[in-house]
Amino acid sequence: MSKKESDIWNLPSGHKYRFWSQKLLRQRIGIDRKIDKYLVEDELYCVNPATIALYQFQKQPLLGKYKS
Repeated sequence: MSKKESDIWNLPSGHKYRFWSQKLLRQRIGIDRKIDKYLVEDELYCVNPATIALYQFQKQPLLGKYKS
């Protein structure tokens, strides 16, 4: 399931989406449409089964938004 890049950057907000865990993510995938629209499947990429989330920083989405 491939989505437009513009859909990936604007993650859902609200109280329900403030806290994340591997368990919560697994419960919401396939049920919560807000979460499903951010899922991108890459058949060539392999990750550890304990991975909670992956982030794409290739286009520097945080550049200039936060001070360090």
